[in-house]
Amino acid sequence: AAHATPGEMLLRLLRSWLDESAAVFVVEGGRTTLGIDARPNSESCLGPCDTVLVASPPTSGARHVIGSARDSGTLEWSPTDARNLKTVDLSACHGLHTIGDEAFRHCASLHSVVFPPGLNALGKHVLAGCHHLFEVDLTTCPHLRSIGDGAFNNCGALETVVFPPSLEAMGQGVLYSCPTLKSVDLRACIYLHSIGPSVCARCASLEAVYFPPALESLGPSALEWCPK
Repeated sequence: AAHATPGEMLLRLLRSWLDESAAVFVVEGGRTTLGIDARPNSESCLGPCDTVLVASPPTSGARHVIGSARDSGTLEWSPTDARNLKTVDLSACHGLHTIGDEAFRHCASLHSVVFPPGLNALGKHVLAGCHHLFEVDLTTCPHLRSIGDGAFNNCGALETVVFPPSLEAMGQGVLYSCPTLKSVDLRACIYLHSIGPSVCARCASLEAVYFPPALESLGPSALEWCPK
């Protein structure tokens, strides 16, 4: 090793991390394990790891998901055992235009989500039941047109949702049963013409709702059981 060039030393280090059977680089550092997909043109088959560097379903041990530039189209997966998932960053996924139904539903530890900039549609119950999620900022998605039914319902700690001006339609119960939500401001959503039933129902702390100027249809029970 004394006569090895820096390039040769780096190659040796990379080879020491490569798990050929799983085609994954596995880097262990104390209590944290980083898994990186080693196959350039195939789906990920990551085993238990701390950080998943592709938008693929995390294993039960995953704490972070970081999307890659090759992730595109529709994100269609629902983590079956993602109780440890804390952050999701899809900001590099410029070709990802849809987040499918229930993608992050019941991720009880999830507290941060960064959506892809080219997002057009959020599916149903995408973040439903994420009780540690305090804020959702959708202004980083300037092309977002629709939000599906129950997208953020039953988020027990959710205080703020910032919607983009491009929004055109919101489904049923998008913010249903968010007990810490205090206000909803849709005035910047100049194209929003349709809001489904029970959109903010059972939001016990809700004090103010500002509707969009072009609203044509508001479903029943929009503010049912909002005592404040």
